[in-house]
Amino acid sequence: MPAFKGSVEDILATFPASTKPFKQFVLFGDSITQGCFDQSRGGFALGAQLVSDYSRRVDVVNRGLNGYQTEQGLAIIDYVFPSPDNSPKIDYLSLFFGANDSAYDECGKSQQLVSIDRYRENLISIVTHPSVQAHNPRIILVTPPPVDEHQRPEVTRADGTVDRGRDTETTAAYARVAKEVGEQLIAEGKPVVICDLWTAMMKRAGWTGQGVLPGSLKAGKNPAFAEMMYDGLHFNPAGYKVLYDEMRKVMAEFWPDSVPENMDQHFPNHLDWFQSPAQYLKYSANGVKQP
Repeated sequence: MPAFKGSVEDILATFPASTKPFKQFVLFGDSITQGCFDQSRGGFALGAQLVSDYSRRVDVVNRGLNGYQTEQGLAIIDYVFPSPDNSPKIDYLSLFFGANDSAYDECGKSQQLVSIDRYRENLISIVTHPSVQAHNPRIILVTPPPVDEHQRPEVTRADGTVDRGRDTETTAAYARVAKEVGEQLIAEGKPVVICDLWTAMMKRAGWTGQGVLPGSLKAGKNPAFAEMMYDGLHFNPAGYKVLYDEMRKVMAEFWPDSVPENMDQHFPNHLDWFQSPAQYLKYSANGVKQP
């Protein structure tokens, strides 16, 4: 193998990011976030695609927690976001809660349920928490997704009524609040963008903004929801693809330097270690010099 064209230090100096620790893109949320790397359903995986996109630029870290809502997320925030003095700095943060905050059970309220006013307060508290602000990350605030009541399992309540634990109108209200919080934070100058997943999935289901919400039992079954969700809440690959497309779209629109191709890469390309590509290519893959 030919010699490197210079010292390791000189070569790495041409790629300044190489000598610095990798920064992070943290995905913080509930089970939908936790499952975003799962490819067992035979298709697209949000987390895996983000890792591929940001390879050699930032480390994508999954901090999704099954069943969690904003109260629990806020309770563990110091552990999820340790000080950048002794851990990697977080450059990007996806904040995706709300699907569990809006849930209820046989008593009409579940242990997961967080009132809509408290949900609003908690989102603001998470974004402005000192443990988060210490990293000064750019934050992608994701609205909770719709639900498909037709796919949700029926539950019989103590009074004999039957429901499905979540409903379209309630989740729509929580999605509106998440969007309002994002707009408020943006108006205050916070580095936040809104990933309006609820609207993106509703559009995919054909909703024009008028009439009965798709997913409601008052409306017919919607094949787009069956494609995007496997149980009326958790995502199939198609659902994660909608989230990915919406997330990448808003990031590119408001933060053009967040596009991977516009970011500094860690470490030189393999040919950049040598005086010229031709010099390297004189050697075969097994290191034997070619004629």
